[in-house]
Amino acid sequence: DADMVLSGGDNSYGSDMKKFFDRVKPIDDNQGSSIRLEVAIGNHDDENNKISEIKSHFHYKNTYNGFTVENIRILILDSENSPTGGSQVAFAETSLKNAFESDKIDWIIVVFHRPIYTAEGDHDPDEANMRETYSPLFEKYKVDLVLQAHIHNIQRTYPLKEDGDNSPRVMTTSNGPYD
Repeated sequence: DADMVLSGGDNSYGSDMKKFFDRVKPIDDNQGSSIRLEVAIGNHDDENNKISEIKSHFHYKNTYNGFTVENIRILILDSENSPTGGSQVAFAETSLKNAFESDKIDWIIVVFHRPIYTAEGDHDPDEANMRETYSPLFEKYKVDLVLQAHIHNIQRTYPLKEDGDNSPRVMTTSNGPYD
């Protein structure tokens, strides 16, 4: 009964996208009527020319995009291909600014593959060197939620603020049941 499925990347580990497209066919068959599927590019999608298959299948002009669903602005960024390059950064800043200034947008969500913050594990935080570029934009335009993949487990944090010394500071704490 989902209205939307957002993939954080690594949609296929094989040499092509066939298994992924077969798996999401039920969603694709309902695109535009009851469910929407949007995907970010992961490092395993960036192999064997699978990006062109993804762009063709989803009718993406770029490997990053944005869209609005009701009162939610969702940006999907590409952490694999020039993630801090001019066109994506300009797109992100313009999209975030417009969403922040809109009285019709209540939530801003950003999705990309490689996390800018993560607990220790198999992957280091900020492998794509996106933190310095995007964290200030996320703070400035009050991004509500950032979804990232790559590390194959679930982590969450309190809201963070960059202090400029590469160590984030917790902005909000809670005494609620999920501390």
